[in-house]
Amino acid sequence: MTAIRQSTARTILIGPILDADGVAVTTGPVIGDIRLTKNGVVSSAAAAATLTHDHAGKWLLVTIPGNSDTVGILQISLSDGVNDMPVLTFTVVEEAIYDAIYAASAVPPVTAGQTITVANGAGESDLTYIHGSALNETATQLAGAFEKFFDVAAPTGTANSLPDAVPGTASGGALTSDVTSAHSATDALIGSISAGSSGFSLNASGVTVTTGSETNSYTDTASAGIIHILTAAGGVTLYEYDFDLSEFNGTATEFIWDSYVQTNGDSVDIQYFNWPTTSYLTLRTISGINGTTLIERAFDVPVGATGTGANFGLVKMRLTSSSTTNIGTDRVRCVFNALAGGITNGSTITLAATELNKNFIGQNWTLALGGQDISGSYIHGANVSGISSGSSDVTFEDCELGGPARSCHGASITPNAR
Repeated sequence: MTAIRQSTARTILIGPILDADGVAVTTGPVIGDIRLTKNGVVSSAAAAATLTHDHAGKWLLVTIPGNSDTVGILQISLSDGVNDMPVLTFTVVEEAIYDAIYAASAVPPVTAGQTITVANGAGESDLTYIHGSALNETATQLAGAFEKFFDVAAPTGTANSLPDAVPGTASGGALTSDVTSAHSATDALIGSISAGSSGFSLNASGVTVTTGSETNSYTDTASAGIIHILTAAGGVTLYEYDFDLSEFNGTATEFIWDSYVQTNGDSVDIQYFNWPTTSYLTLRTISGINGTTLIERAFDVPVGATGTGANFGLVKMRLTSSSTTNIGTDRVRCVFNALAGGITNGSTITLAATELNKNFIGQNWTLALGGQDISGSYIHGANVSGISSGSSDVTFEDCELGGPARSCHGASITPNAR
C-alpha cells in the first residue's frame, strides 16, 4: 500500500480504464466520474482536480490538497455507468511523519538492535523529556551541567559518589565557606608547631612586657634570624612569653630558649607560672656575659606549669632581672608531651603556594615540594620529593629526601637543592 502525504496535491497514474468489452478507453471519463473513499466515506473528486488520458487507457489524476485531507485509507475508483477500472488504495500519512520518512533530509527510524552510521561519526539528540517528565531547564543549563559532570578524561565516580543530602547538612557535602574556614584553622595549627629536643614544641603565642622596652616582636622568635630584644628600664626587666597548648591537649615538659643575656655580672631568673599556687617559681638563674652570642638553654618544667580548667593548656615563661642591660631571644619554644593534631600519618601533601616559616609534622607521610619557597620551615617524618626555592635554611628531621637511600635525621638544608 502506497503512502501519500496528507493535504498535499499530487499527480497519480490511474487505470487502465476499460469499456464493457475490455477495450482501453482513451476519451470520455471526466473528473466528476472519479470517486474518493476516505476511511469508508465516499465522495466525488473536487472539480478543481483534473483527469487527462496519458497512454493506453492510463489516465493522469491531478489531485488538490482537499482530496487527501483525511489521515487513514484513501481509495480511488471510477463511476461513470459505462466503464470501469481497478480500485487504487493509499495510506494518507500526517505531514510530519511523511517528511520524517520520505523527505530528502529524513533520518530513518531506529529499531531494536539496529546500528545507525552518521556521516560525521556522531549523532545528535534533544532532551525534552525523561521518562515522561518534562525538563524545564534551558538547553544551555542542561548542556552545561552535562559537560561539567563528564568533563573528565577517565571518570571513576558515579551518581553514588555524590552525597544524598543538602550541602552543609548532615551527610551533605561541605560548603565552600566551611572548607575555607577548616583550611585556615589547620594552617594556623600547623604553622605554630615545631620540634624540640625531647618532643614536639610550640612557638610563643604572645608576650607581656611589664618593665622594659622591646625591639622587634615576639613573633620573630618563631624562626631564627631576627632577635626579640628587651631593654631594661631603670636596670629592671620583667616580661613573660605565653604559650597555648589547648589545641593539642598537651602538657608542658620543657622550655627551650636560644638567647643572650648582657652583660658580665648581670643575671636573669627563668621562671614558670605555677597554676596550683598561682605564683611564679624560679627554674634557674642565668648569668650574663659580654656580647650577643646566642646560647641554647633548656629548662625542665613540672606538671603544674600547664593550666587546667578555665586555664586549660596555658603556659607562662617569665624572665625577670634587676641588673641586665639587654636580653635577646632568637627562638623560644615550649616542649610538650602529647599532640592531638598535626599531619595525618600516611597522607600526601603537594605544596601549591609559598610556605614560609611553617612547621609540617607527622610520621610516614609524603611531601611534594612543587618548587615552592619553604624558607625557615621545619619538616618532620616526611618522604620528600621535588625541589624548593628560597634563601633561608629549611630543617628536615627524620625525613627521606628523594627516597630511602637519602635519609636525613636532623639537618638544615638551603633551598634550591634537590
